Amino acid sequence: DDNLVVATAKTLLARRLPTVAVSSGALTEDAHAGRYLICAGNVTLPASPALGVHFTILNTTSGNITVTATSSSTINGGSANTVITVATYNAVTCIGIGSSNWIALGV
Repeated sequence: DDNLVVATAKTLLARRLPTVAVSSGALTEDAHAGRYLICAGNVTLPASPALGVHFTILNTTSGNITVTATSSSTINGGSANTVITVATYNAVTCIGIGSSNWIALGV
């Protein structure tokens, strides 16, 4: 929750993002944002995304999973309560663009 300052001519290096196992259910910024989410089931995005918050959802199952926007938010300009499908061993990154809207990359 603090700011990180990198001095001039210094490099910040993170070789990997942390991973979180998610069986299914609602995603939260505190527990899931900015991490690779190893998902074994369907997930729901938060209703009011902060600008720039992102979730990278990895489907590691042998079947499709869904990512659902709540009834008050949209994905890629669709209608409220949008549902997208992530195929087996595929991934999608959902980025909050504010005003209850998400952009999904990789769908």
